[in-house]
Amino acid sequence: MFAPAPLPLSIHQHKTAIALQWMGILTTGFLIPIVAYFALTYASTLALKYVLAIITGIFGVSSLYSLGLRSFRLFRKFSSCRPLGSTNRWALDYFNWNFCLGFAVVTVAISYGTSRTPSDLRLASMPLTILMLQVCAQLVALPILQALRVRTPFRISSLARGAPLRPGVFVIAEDVVAVDANQGTAFRQAWNDRYDSSPPFRQLMSRMDWMWGITGLMVAAGIIAVIYTVQNRSIGYAIGR
Repeated sequence: MFAPAPLPLSIHQHKTAIALQWMGILTTGFLIPIVAYFALTYASTLALKYVLAIITGIFGVSSLYSLGLRSFRLFRKFSSCRPLGSTNRWALDYFNWNFCLGFAVVTVAISYGTSRTPSDLRLASMPLTILMLQVCAQLVALPILQALRVRTPFRISSLARGAPLRPGVFVIAEDVVAVDANQGTAFRQAWNDRYDSSPPFRQLMSRMDWMWGITGLMVAAGIIAVIYTVQNRSIGYAIGR
C-alpha cells in the first residue's frame, strides 16, 4: 500500500499554542481596534483623526513586533528555519515578503485616510480587506500560472528560481509552521517530501488555493460594498476591521 512521506508534526500536541496564537491575532487585530474606536468616539471628546491615530499606533506596534520577531528568526546566524537551499543569511521566506508588503500597503492606506480633512473613516476601515485581496488574489493566480506551466521568476521560499510553481496554500503553510511554529527546516523538508510523494496531497493543496482564493475575494468584495454603502460609517468600520 502506498504511504506518503510522514510529517514530523502533530496538531493535537500544539492545541494550546495554536489557541493562544489565534487569541492574540483576534485581540490585537479585531477586538482592541473596535473596542478602542467605539470607546474613544462615543465616550471622549477626541477628534476622529486622533482616535484613528491611536488605533493605528496599536496596530503598528503589534505588527512590527510580529514582523521583527519573525525576521530575526530567519536572520540570526545559526537559524534553523530558513528555506531549503537558501545560503544567504539575509534571505527571507515568501511569507515574510508578503507580510512586509501587506504592512506597508495597510499603513499607507490608514495613514492617508487619517490625514485627510475630514478623516476618511471608510478608507481607514480597509486593513482586513486589503490583506484579503493581497493573499487571495495570489491564491487564485497561482493555479492558473501552474496550468500554464510558468516557472518561478525568483526564489519563493524553498522553491529556487526556475522551479515549477506550487500552490500558495502549500507555501504559506510551510513558512508559517517552519518559522512561527518553530518547526524549522526539518518540517520544510518533510513538507516538500510529502508534496513530491503524494498526488492526493498535491491535489488537495490546489483545491484549497481555489477554495480559499475565490471565497476570500468574494468576502472582500462584500466587505468593501458594506463599507462604502452603509450610512452609519461606524458600522462599516466595525465590519471592515
